Amino acid sequence: MAKVPSETSSVGREPLLDKKYLDKLNDSERFVYEMLMLQPGDTHLFMLEHVDPWGTHTGEVKFSVSVGDILECLKREQLSISILKMYSWFWKEKLTNEFNLENVFTLDPDMVSLENIGVDKARVINYLEMSFLSVDPTTYIIFSYFQGRHWAIMVVRVSDYTVYYADSLNRRSSGIVYQIKGILNTTLRHYLNEKKIKRDNPSFRWIELLCSKQEGDFECGYFSMLYMKGIIEG
Repeated sequence: MAKVPSETSSVGREPLLDKKYLDKLNDSERFVYEMLMLQPGDTHLFMLEHVDPWGTHTGEVKFSVSVGDILECLKREQLSISILKMYSWFWKEKLTNEFNLENVFTLDPDMVSLENIGVDKARVINYLEMSFLSVDPTTYIIFSYFQGRHWAIMVVRVSDYTVYYADSLNRRSSGIVYQIKGILNTTLRHYLNEKKIKRDNPSFRWIELLCSKQEGDFECGYFSMLYMKGIIEG
């Protein structure tokens, strides 16, 4: 399982590293605290505001990673969406600046989550359409998708109308329908109209990728990051 805050993660939390909190840390957690050179009252390790890290001009982007998020990750507890958001941004920067790969593109997992689809479906479709239009159709567009308190990985390739997916619970094979399926098909129709490409009943085909399966209740976020790393580096 994973948790998703109602607002952009970590903003507005109470300070986590007060003396009472520090007294509860075990040796390994205290080592992390000292290694990161955190001070009592520190709440955030990273804050990104008023920028457009995914380059699709969808408006103001604000997210952060808190001390609590990092400690939860290091203790292998359930992951905040801010960790997945930061991980996707990390790979987006790495692909551009280090690997110089132009055929892989990451999306903002918060923007395409089921929660966001329920809040403003049109905005999600617009975000996806702008993303599709901003890259070559042969590009592999990869993102972590959150639905039903569970993370899965989606890889979209517009040129062959295919969505590849990796799910640590194999939920689609168990009859679970990914709600983003209809969103992606709608986006595809908008994209083809914009490109003036004619295709009867355009829709994506779905192909399941072989992947490791989780054994516990909340490891899906970690598996999502593992899949993303393996797909990009592979």
